Amino acid sequence: MALAVTGGFLVVSLAGWFYFGPRLGGDSERFLSGASNLATGGSFEGKQGNYFGYSMILVPLREWLGLGFGWIVWGQILSCAVGVYFWTCQSSVVFGKAASILGGGLVVLYPGVWKWNLYVMTDGPFITTSLFAVGGFLAWRTDHRLRWILISMVASLVGASLRPNGWVLLGVLWVFLLIFFLRYKWAQKVSVAILLLAGLLLGMGMRNVATGSLVEDPVYFLKQGIVVWGWQDWSFKMPTADSSDGDGWGEYIRYFLEHPMEVIGLWSARVGVSLVPLRPGFSIPNQLLTVVYLVPIYLFFVLGLRRIRSEYFWVLTYLVLAFFPAALFFANWDGRWLDYLFPFLGPAVGVGALILLERIGFGSQILKSSRTDDERLQICGGRGESRNEDLE
Repeated sequence: MALAVTGGFLVVSLAGWFYFGPRLGGDSERFLSGASNLATGGSFEGKQGNYFGYSMILVPLREWLGLGFGWIVWGQILSCAVGVYFWTCQSSVVFGKAASILGGGLVVLYPGVWKWNLYVMTDGPFITTSLFAVGGFLAWRTDHRLRWILISMVASLVGASLRPNGWVLLGVLWVFLLIFFLRYKWAQKVSVAILLLAGLLLGMGMRNVATGSLVEDPVYFLKQGIVVWGWQDWSFKMPTADSSDGDGWGEYIRYFLEHPMEVIGLWSARVGVSLVPLRPGFSIPNQLLTVVYLVPIYLFFVLGLRRIRSEYFWVLTYLVLAFFPAALFFANWDGRWLDYLFPFLGPAVGVGALILLERIGFGSQILKSSRTDDERLQICGGRGESRNEDLE
């Protein structure tokens, strides 16, 4: 099943590559210039430091080996395919083959997931790191060996080096480990505590490298009522500040306390247009495809989360934290922040699709609830012998 989902991802990705070819996006020059600065012994400029991981990847590929953009795109597609395989395999173990192939298929065929690997930008590799991070989480739920947490931690650290959004992955990892901390034996508690401390120290060290400036002023966007960056036609009329103007997060909090309902309304609009990325200027077929695709995915996710909440409740941590930037600053113009969520949504989407099939008379015999532990654990290599040995 994992091979089938991975094969589907490769087919649509390669079709996109042959049709569109390797592409440069609006931020590509930032990453390429950052790599050039590093190769010549210079330092990052402007916001380049916030994406230092991608520039460091580009240094050997572009500056040393002189590879073209096509080779970089191929590397991004293949590495994402490995991530899809790992993620689908672990999802099969936890939720069953049918849920895995349904959820995996719906996720990897969504254009927002595979198209970013065609661009020399951070978005495709960031989705790849999310796949590995989620796969490690899922593996840990059935096999409490530290190697799975190490995979998630390394993937999360790499993701944090690629984009500022990646720091959310680390936050979810720490929350996830702490939630289950009391269920470990003492030896595991010590090991997990060491991992948490190491991850924290590495994260702090990486923040010293990620010295890029934040050009965006959240107070300005708040008081201007801007919902989507670059779309001035849709903005909220916000009340005038009751006291003298200021800047920084202190002013942001003060303004919120003075006008809480207006600010909450603005936050809600930003999150809403992030969840349903319909934008002026996009083609009508594109808009229709977005709605037709996302509505059932959200429905399946809600249905699936109700069935597997005890296994998968920690995913809500990421969903909440992932929309902090949208709520506090602005919604992204092209809706790409939504694409980062799909590796987290996928398993629950697959279970929800099976629940719907069950309600209309199909699929009940293949739902996770009808499988024995041994059957589920044999899907991707069988880890039944170690599943509970580390739990008290």
